[in-house]
Amino acid sequence: MEDIKIAQVSEKDRKQLLGFFKHYKVRSIAQNRVDCYLSHNFTVIAKEKEKIVGILPWYVKENPNAGVTEFEEIYVSENHRGKRVGSAMIKSAL
Repeated sequence: MEDIKIAQVSEKDRKQLLGFFKHYKVRSIAQNRVDCYLSHNFTVIAKEKEKIVGILPWYVKENPNAGVTEFEEIYVSENHRGKRVGSAMIKSAL
């Protein structure tokens, strides 16, 4: 975990994020998903060096003053599972 950095996603991550969804047959779906990560979601990413190895998008579900949020999904690359990367992203989001 010492080589993994947790950060808020930024526009400079767009190309890598699109790579995560290259399996989508309709490219616009992948682009829309990444647009959400970069605009109205609060997406946390895990990076090893400059490579994204984890993604955790979340958003405020109701009134921001109520403190209700929802984690949409969590993705950790296969090589990084079981190494507390997901836990670190959740802790950062909280």
